[in-house]
Amino acid sequence: MNDERELRAAFFRSESQYNMLKQAGQAGLLLAYLPLTYKLAASVRPATLLLWTGAYYYGAYKSGLEPLSLWQF
Repeated sequence: MNDERELRAAFFRSESQYNMLKQAGQAGLLLAYLPLTYKLAASVRPATLLLWTGAYYYGAYKSGLEPLSLWQF
């Protein structure tokens, strides 16, 4: 019974750290995205901004933040 309690406590600690890392990473990515996109919008067309948004999402979030936070978990 004590082993199960220790495992459960360790899981909840790890889950809390995972959620904190993921939320902080998402906020950081959003805060980095806005000024970059604003600067880019001054010199490119809207279709290019759409491509930039997709590349940023898949490059930074899907290929960067998600695997990192799951690896930490």
